[in-house]
Amino acid sequence: MAPICTLYSEFTDAKNFQGCGYKLDNRERELESQYNELLLETEFFANKCSKFRNAKALAEARSDVITKELEKKNTNLTEYKAKYYSKLEEANSFQSRIKLLEEELSLTQKYSSKKDSEIMSLKAELVNIKIELDSKVSELERLKSEDISVPMVGGDSEKNMSKSNNISTNLQKSMPGLFLR
Repeated sequence: MAPICTLYSEFTDAKNFQGCGYKLDNRERELESQYNELLLETEFFANKCSKFRNAKALAEARSDVITKELEKKNTNLTEYKAKYYSKLEEANSFQSRIKLLEEELSLTQKYSSKKDSEIMSLKAELVNIKIELDSKVSELERLKSEDISVPMVGGDSEKNMSKSNNISTNLQKSMPGLFLR
């Protein structure tokens, strides 16, 4: 009877059996051939599995590195977006503030030009009043001098003087800032 080979026994080929006085029939040779093929296939698949495991480990390592890079980039992107939106909000705030200041400037300029025109108008009016006042004062001075030089009929010159002084005093009281003393 021919010896039986198992997966745990050493590799034997047909020549070893024949050299030891054993004769292998066709069925045994066929089984031996299938066994050898299975061993080769097993080694082949074991090598493939080993390569696959190595490739899988390498792919997982690369995946981890890429995942960490993506997380870092996403974190940076999130930070940049936050900074961008913060700066955008700040810029919008400044634009709104500039717009308000421009409106305020425009209103102030309008108000200022209105005030300037009012001031100019008041100055012109003041000049006119001074001119009118000067003419009134000169007229009063003329009248005063006429009153003093022309004695009243039936009166004395002191009365004329007191009347003239009373008129000047009344004018000065009614317009206090316009007369120099």
